[in-house]
Amino acid sequence: MTLVDGGTRQNVFQSIVDSSASRIPSPTPTPTPGGGDPVAPEPPLLSMYEQDMVYHGKAVGDWQQTVSTQDSQYYDGLRVHQQIRDYARANISSSQATLYLNNVARYISRSIQVVRDNYVIPNDGGVQDWRRFPKGLYYHYQETGDQDSYDALLMLRDGKTSGTGDPLNHPEFGQASWMREMSYWLQAHIWGEKLNGTRNVAKVSKYVEYLESQLRQVRNNDYTDVQNLITPVYYWIGMHFNDAEFIELGDKVFAGAAYHQTYWIDGMYGKRLGEMFLTSMDGLRWRQMYVDANND
Repeated sequence: MTLVDGGTRQNVFQSIVDSSASRIPSPTPTPTPGGGDPVAPEPPLLSMYEQDMVYHGKAVGDWQQTVSTQDSQYYDGLRVHQQIRDYARANISSSQATLYLNNVARYISRSIQVVRDNYVIPNDGGVQDWRRFPKGLYYHYQETGDQDSYDALLMLRDGKTSGTGDPLNHPEFGQASWMREMSYWLQAHIWGEKLNGTRNVAKVSKYVEYLESQLRQVRNNDYTDVQNLITPVYYWIGMHFNDAEFIELGDKVFAGAAYHQTYWIDGMYGKRLGEMFLTSMDGLRWRQMYVDANND
């Protein structure tokens, strides 16, 4: 694929890697208002990311109409479509974006049916730990007032983990191998608290302590398609503490994901879409806040 500026995936990505291959972010950013170093106005490969978003968003949404497995909605298919919808409305003007937006309501309805109605509610929130996705349900309730989405989110927060009942007693708690599952549990508590204002302080503090210990173990030179799930962490830290190093590290992670993503692998089309677009738009918003505060 050739980009608008005449570059290719390979030479654009390689220039990013070469420019900062050994950079490690500062462990102690200072929370001051403004005062950060300027950065590029947008992350690398953004146009490619946007083209893929609406093209594969529609392709995945159409495919999801034909299958009813939980794998088809993996990485919160509901929230993925909400995110693409909102981003495309605000930022993308193309015929492909219009095609996606004309169909997104039925994509969202299908996600609700497959995940909430056929899986979360019948199991009273006792879902597999890697399928505990609260955020789409939260926003669906906020948008529609659908009580079933409210109830399903609290079921995810209060449900049991597979095997032990309490996630704090899971044999992999505290190990890097359970970082994904633990982050989902923490999200269920965060979005449940936003919903009804209650917090389980003991559990939330344990989840946060565990995840914080794991964050810096993500190696600086790993470039994989799945890593756009964590891009927002770096952009948030950079924005919050006005630290350009974190923004630039986030750019490397973002570009690595855009460059390496393969949307169809082993039938996991929905999963691949989720890896790219479940959380990355949040990161782009935080990145833009940094640019607005620090670039002249």
